[in-house]
Amino acid sequence: MTSSAEQPLPPVQVSRRLSVAEQGRLLGTKPIESADTYALDGVWESDEEVEEFIRFTWAARRGEDL
Repeated sequence: MTSSAEQPLPPVQVSRRLSVAEQGRLLGTKPIESADTYALDGVWESDEEVEEFIRFTWAARRGEDL
């Protein structure tokens, strides 16, 4: 008698990952036509504030302490 531990496992089919474009098509999303659509006035008080945010974001993504 053979135990189930000795039985070979069936082959596993691995599918490739979908690209962002393919995922978007499957979800029915549409590309952004213009960034102006999503722009909001008054979010940043100055260009320096924007630059500080960008530096913070890049550092956080790299795991750096500021």
